[in-house]
Amino acid sequence: MKDRAKRGAFTVTVTNERSLNLEVFQDVEDSVFELYSAVRNGYLQRRHRSIEEAIESHHAEWHPSPLEWMAAR
Repeated sequence: MKDRAKRGAFTVTVTNERSLNLEVFQDVEDSVFELYSAVRNGYLQRRHRSIEEAIESHHAEWHPSPLEWMAAR
């Protein structure tokens, strides 16, 4: 029975603490979302650049410039 009372008191304390600091918690939630968005955006830009470089490398391998083609002969 004491455990239930302790858990109940803890729940009330945590809920009360959050309600008294809603603005602080909201700011944290907003900054976490903005951080996620920034990291995701950086990842997508890096991935896009990596794919473009791979395509260019593949193209250069299969379609050498005329000077490279002449030098290879």
